[in-house]
Amino acid sequence: MSDLKEYNIYVCGVGGQGILTLTDILGEAGLKTGYKVRGSETHGMAQRGGSVVATVKYGTNVHSPLVPEKGADILISLEPAETLRSANYVKEDGLIITGTFPFIPPSNTYKREKYPEIDQLLEKSRLFCSNVYTLDFAKAIADLGSVIVANVVALGAISMVPNFPVTEEVIRKTIIARWPKFVELNLKAFEYGQNMIKEQLN
Repeated sequence: MSDLKEYNIYVCGVGGQGILTLTDILGEAGLKTGYKVRGSETHGMAQRGGSVVATVKYGTNVHSPLVPEKGADILISLEPAETLRSANYVKEDGLIITGTFPFIPPSNTYKREKYPEIDQLLEKSRLFCSNVYTLDFAKAIADLGSVIVANVVALGAISMVPNFPVTEEVIRKTIIARWPKFVELNLKAFEYGQNMIKEQLN
């Protein structure tokens, strides 16, 4: 463990995507690494389709679980509209990992509201932080044959982030411990996310 004062992670998406499980695993992995860990979650809207926000903070001097605007080292989003909604929380020199598959809320349908174009959402998100990496969850789900792997794909991507304070091995072991009956599927999903990000980092 390095002498890390503080590292802030901001996670967002919609209900049903496994946001809170993703942050639980990141928190457990941080504890296993030896950091103090603080976190918060807003899941009053965690019913399917509602916005969900959670934070995880690592370090040797972490007190508050809250991440201020422009305070996150990394923003992880499983839904592109939620990425833009939360983009003001990431540092300008931070990093965004975002899913590109839209989860269109029912309200858009009965209000006849048009969901924004994905390219427009990404372009506007880059105004807050130029380091934006994308994950195609629709392709991942099709290739892996499961609809419940998006958060593990995201964890694989996170493990490849330069200077991320928890190693990929610790994250991998935490995933295995969480779902011992689904080790093969989850490791495939984890490696899938790693490969998606590697292609963009190279």
